[in-house]
Amino acid sequence: MKFWVQVHNLPCSWLTSDVAMEIGDTLGEVIKSDNVSEMIGGNFIRVRVAIDTSQPLCRGRIICFDDNTQGFVSFKYERLPNFCYWCGMFSHDDKDCSLWLRSKGSLKVDDQQFGQWLRAPQFNPLKKMLWMSKASGVMLQVVIRVVYVYL
Repeated sequence: MKFWVQVHNLPCSWLTSDVAMEIGDTLGEVIKSDNVSEMIGGNFIRVRVAIDTSQPLCRGRIICFDDNTQGFVSFKYERLPNFCYWCGMFSHDDKDCSLWLRSKGSLKVDDQQFGQWLRAPQFNPLKKMLWMSKASGVMLQVVIRVVYVYL
């Protein structure tokens, strides 16, 4: 399955298409985008990846930064279908999971390693604004693309 994956918790200087591609390579086959503005999402980067759905979803990665420190980047998936919150697999839901069935109901929701937090809201860089012209009294609708520049 192909997903847009949002990568969160990166330093501002790492919000680049090159970093998105490198991290995406660790998740599956990266589907290249010629439109860089599709990849930058404000405080996160996005990468389109074909993911092996026979494996659990990846919640994030530990990565090494330029100063030899490590940090955890978390992933959120856009348009994510139903999946099991116990094991992260797409093949079944929570009630049919072998982890849940073996526990005979002793597992608590707090024990789930996956959850709703892996679902990203759909990315939409276009914002609509309404402007009222004082001179003419005409209402104008303007569509703008929000672009974030980090210096």
